[in-house]
Amino acid sequence: MVALFVVALTLPSLLSILDQQIDGTAYMRDRAIAQLVASNRMEELRLGLRSGQVRLTSNLKGSEEVADREWYWSFRTQETELPNFARVE
Repeated sequence: MVALFVVALTLPSLLSILDQQIDGTAYMRDRAIAQLVASNRMEELRLGLRSGQVRLTSNLKGSEEVADREWYWSFRTQETELPNFARVE
């Protein structure tokens, strides 16, 4: 009877910890995919600038489907003191 009581007390806290771990794993997966999308978009921007097909404007926005989800991205550009050099966020 005592063992059943101990299990009844500890099981909810163990399930709570497991739920937090699962949420953390999903968060890390989403961050990794978001980083991949951002990296791909930055490389496409670099290639487009080098080839002359893309010009930097103040804002660029769009979306992309990766891992069966829609990911939205945006670029904000600022001019710098250096000629032909811009900051992209």
